[in-house]
Amino acid sequence: MWRKIIILSILACFHFVSWSMEVVFADHSLIPESVLVDLRKEVFRARSVILQSLSFDVSSLDDPESVNASILLPVERLHSILSTAGFNSQQQFLLVGSSTSGWGEEGRLYWVLNQYFEVKVKILDGGFKAYNKFFANKKAFETRPLK
Repeated sequence: MWRKIIILSILACFHFVSWSMEVVFADHSLIPESVLVDLRKEVFRARSVILQSLSFDVSSLDDPESVNASILLPVERLHSILSTAGFNSQQQFLLVGSSTSGWGEEGRLYWVLNQYFEVKVKILDGGFKAYNKFFANKKAFETRPLK
């Protein structure tokens, strides 16, 4: 009985937290005025690079002791990692991921930045596919041949 009540309480809290944060998606018009953050996995970044972007591995925020990387590092450590990577409150960041729905790596980083830090951040609606489509006729990314 108590186990069921605790589980329902946890689910209710998760539901409230997940719906209480408004996610801001952006279209390609913000690309020129934003710092692009490439959140794609290394295997995808190895084939094509977004020029003049930060590459960031969201898994670097995970506590290595946690099961399935379900717990983040302490906030002080998160701040250190994110500051070293180049995140700050003076610039606007546009997160570009592999997902087209925004709930892959970009959704997780967006959540961390909004919950714990004062960083202007948005998610590129459509992810790398949208970025690639917008810059199809421009030289804003570089494709590497597969080895």
